[in-house]
Amino acid sequence: MKKGIVLAILACLLVLVGCSNFDSLKPDEVIANAIEQEENVTYYGELEMDLGEELEFISNIKEWRDNERSRIELETEGEQFTVVNDGTSLVMYDEKSGEAMSITDEELFELNLNPKEQIGMYLDMIVDTHDVKKVDEEKVAGRKAIHLRATAKDEETSLFGSQDIWIDKEKWVVLKLEMEIDGSIAKTEYKKIDFDVEITDDLFAIDLPDGVEVEDISDSYHEEAVTLEDIPEKLGAGVVYIPDDAAHEIDEIIYSSMEMDGEVMDDITIEYVEDGLPLISLMIGPFDDMFDLSDEDSLGDEVTKEQVRGYDASYVEFDSFRSLNWNEEDFSYTIIFNDEDVSLDAVKQWVEEMVEID
Repeated sequence: MKKGIVLAILACLLVLVGCSNFDSLKPDEVIANAIEQEENVTYYGELEMDLGEELEFISNIKEWRDNERSRIELETEGEQFTVVNDGTSLVMYDEKSGEAMSITDEELFELNLNPKEQIGMYLDMIVDTHDVKKVDEEKVAGRKAIHLRATAKDEETSLFGSQDIWIDKEKWVVLKLEMEIDGSIAKTEYKKIDFDVEITDDLFAIDLPDGVEVEDISDSYHEEAVTLEDIPEKLGAGVVYIPDDAAHEIDEIIYSSMEMDGEVMDDITIEYVEDGLPLISLMIGPFDDMFDLSDEDSLGDEVTKEQVRGYDASYVEFDSFRSLNWNEEDFSYTIIFNDEDVSLDAVKQWVEEMVEID
């Protein structure tokens, strides 16, 4: 859910209570202030989220939080979702489909950070790429808030553009944020928030309709870091890849598998970077019939037919998303363009240089 991603990352900027100089912020000074503050927080809030014109995702959200426990009720385009985290498991319910899923995963709950930890994580993300300054002190949802602006030092290389964040002066919760992503502005704003509300235990249990069964998907998905040498063992012999190079350096290799309806689906993702910034992702999996390009008339406006390594390939360009896809022997290959400046011609050249893993 994007709400969790947005707030977990951005409900964490700099809590500056007691700091007299906001014009130049240093991570160690912010953390020093953070240590003096309350770790956990309890509240009920109502917020609106608009992820911008490209994603066309607008939702109204109700949120209850009691330290590590949380409940989120999200409504968007007539659909309603409920997500409850009771501290030991997470249950998601889709009212329209009548489906419910649960997850019990220690790694998942390690991501349930308190405000101090969120601030440290956020600083690590932007301290080298953005200049952060105080704009003013304003009111959001009736609360005193510090308005901060994080401006990208280099718009060309920064993954995130400029950001405006309004942080509750007392409780550290992000009350409002505006983030520029690929030229689009994503906005999240609390319209109401109450830190004195009584939170009862029954809020962290879902009362599901009769007949709804909860599917435990905790063990259905597996992910692990692997090496190049592990790939043939995971997927089989004959896999090709783009060799490591200064222009496209391998950053990490992840093997993932998911069991669905008794069938195991697995793939490998190789992440490439240039100068430490994401460049492309090479995803390798079993032969996929969806890459059949024999009927060119069925291709959409966003898809063009290409040739790579002697095979038909599809190049997809939709808004800021770009990918190159093809089948080769027993495997399917997809390259996701993570850098908007990398050209199709450059990627096709790298593809021609792919070699089989020994």
